[in-house]
Amino acid sequence: EGIYFVLDSNRNRLFAYYYEGNILMAFGGSGNREGSFSNPVALEYYDGRLMVLNSRESTLSICSPTSYGSALLAATQHQKRGEYEQSERLWRQVLAQNSNSEQAYDALAKLYMNENEYEKAMEYFKTSDNRYYYSKAFKNYRSEVVDQNFGWVILAVAAFFAALVGIRKGAKRLALAGGRVGYALGSPE
Repeated sequence: EGIYFVLDSNRNRLFAYYYEGNILMAFGGSGNREGSFSNPVALEYYDGRLMVLNSRESTLSICSPTSYGSALLAATQHQKRGEYEQSERLWRQVLAQNSNSEQAYDALAKLYMNENEYEKAMEYFKTSDNRYYYSKAFKNYRSEVVDQNFGWVILAVAAFFAALVGIRKGAKRLALAGGRVGYALGSPE
């Protein structure tokens, strides 16, 4: 659900992509040791496992995901179904096992975007090097800051203009008084 597996028979590898088209994982290679394939020709996903038919040796390789692979797959599926709490917990498990997982940072950033936590989303998009969504998060964050502070900005501008008008009126009074400052304090003799 939301994950696509591709068999590369030239390089004897399997690739998994999630629903947005980005790579999730890759594994396999040439050979006859565990985790390798020899001329794979068919791929089937059944009951949480991948089965690869090797034509050179007429064998069937059955691949079960590691705990890391299971967390990646489950996190992706939960996120696709809109089950964000479960997805977040699983993406954090992925990061605990691989702190360099761009997929996990990107997915968590998108979760934060959905929760309108734009500043946190920006941090995670920056880590995942997703410039497109970083720009979207920044735009939303900027709008949020402007909306929250619009009243204060208007008040500051009004206070500035009020002070400017007050200074101009004071300067006119000073000019009308002949430039005598302090005459109200006593006579200047």
